[in-house]
Amino acid sequence: LIGGGPPDGARIPGCLSCTPLAYAPAANRLHRGRLSRLGPMGFVCQGRYALAPIEPTDAEKYVNLQLDCMEQTYDPIYFDVLGESFTARHRAERNEYLEDFHRHLASPTVRGFFAYEVPGWTPDGGLSCAVGTQIDWEKPVGLALSLCEPSSWELERADDLSELPAGTRKLTHLYTLDHTHGTGLGQALYDSVIYPDENSYLWVMAENERALSFYERLGYQRNSIEFEARGIWAPGHSVRYARILNP
Repeated sequence: LIGGGPPDGARIPGCLSCTPLAYAPAANRLHRGRLSRLGPMGFVCQGRYALAPIEPTDAEKYVNLQLDCMEQTYDPIYFDVLGESFTARHRAERNEYLEDFHRHLASPTVRGFFAYEVPGWTPDGGLSCAVGTQIDWEKPVGLALSLCEPSSWELERADDLSELPAGTRKLTHLYTLDHTHGTGLGQALYDSVIYPDENSYLWVMAENERALSFYERLGYQRNSIEFEARGIWAPGHSVRYARILNP
């Protein structure tokens, strides 16, 4: 039974729509019986999804979801140009994705959450649908991760990048499976890793119009920095968006 709540009404920082997810024995066993250093668990979207911290042991689960979401997003965009699956090339570099995951999770600045569907959720039932439910913790439907550190390729191109204020947080990843689109999950995941009052930026493929619209609604502005993607990211174009609240 999932009920009660974490100590002192703890909630996912920055997640305004989040309702605490209790630290019931069953949930604790699934998450190694302790509160992750990345934060507590919680319900979002009126109880439709549960957010839980990404742990260092979640590499395979993380990369599996990341690549599946990329396939749903990018293959339709680039297939006509490439004549083949865009994501197939990324799956061939799976070990690099796993290395990136471990490097990200080792950072002291990392924030990261998975999203899981609550089985049997209905709009009328809301949070009550979580009572006694059995969430499949091996099948996340979304993820978000942010850091206060640039990527290695950003450092290589530092001379070409305009400087951002010190401490600006980078939204490194935000992915959701396409059947969750329009439910508010992307917003909830975003809120869990980017706080309302902090400077932040991200890189997004210019051809991903859905993502561009989403970030522009959140107040991000395109700052004219665009690169032609290299290697397995070709033929896309990567653009930087920033939301600077405290110059």
